Amino acid sequence: MSNWLGLLHGLDFLFTALFVGSVIFSLWIARGIAPSGQSFRKLQTGLLLILLLISCAWFVCLSAEMADSWKIDELLNVAKNTAFGHLWIGKIILLAVLLAFRHRFISLLALALPFFSSLTGHANAQPQHSAWFIGLDYFHFLGASIWTGGLVCLVIWLRGRLNSLNSSETGQSYLLVRKFSHFAIASTVAIAVCGLALAYLYGVRPYALFSTDYSELVLLKTILFVTTLSLASINQFIHLRKWNPSLERKFVQGVLRESFFELILIFAVLVIAGFLTRVQTP
Repeated sequence: MSNWLGLLHGLDFLFTALFVGSVIFSLWIARGIAPSGQSFRKLQTGLLLILLLISCAWFVCLSAEMADSWKIDELLNVAKNTAFGHLWIGKIILLAVLLAFRHRFISLLALALPFFSSLTGHANAQPQHSAWFIGLDYFHFLGASIWTGGLVCLVIWLRGRLNSLNSSETGQSYLLVRKFSHFAIASTVAIAVCGLALAYLYGVRPYALFSTDYSELVLLKTILFVTTLSLASINQFIHLRKWNPSLERKFVQGVLRESFFELILIFAVLVIAGFLTRVQTP
């Protein structure tokens, strides 16, 4: 059961990050450059439906573990009488509102979703200064969301761009990639700073990285994060700097190639984060 719960929680992290990042991408990154609102809305609807199913599955499995029973009344008791159950109900209500009302203002409520992840993890279990832990965890996850969901949206848009290259709009792909790179840089800084701070506060030390399962998973996440950054730097320092309007197709293909490998590593990091919540901190 523990492995399944870790996987479900990791998938919950992943699809939450994808949805939140896609909202930020459509509202602020693509606005004025890549007016593809309809395709992004379809993507967000699909992500919301999947996230709703995963969140329900995770709640049922974790509630069964907490109650040591699969009986419906025991599961309902967890939902009604525990802080975890109340948070889960709040998250489901928020997801339902986001799914039912697709207004730009309502979409901003997506920024609250990372709080539910922070409040059901290690950050909220600290005996002292839990607000600091929750704040750091929130911005850590928000940074991951901007990078992950934004990159998926960028890839989708660029793949469509390959099929409709127009010589009169040769700078569009360059402008979008450059604007996304600014958001991505800010998000990676937030990920790194908040992640390192949390790891230290949770007791991870450089001289004892193999002393606990938690430290080993943090090390694995860090290695994957640094590897992903090296791939992202190719887009930032090579493709963008070598931009040439007459070579837009080559530019888009290069960005897509590096982005594909970035996404594989980012997805792995988020799934590992789910297993990390199942491990005791040092």
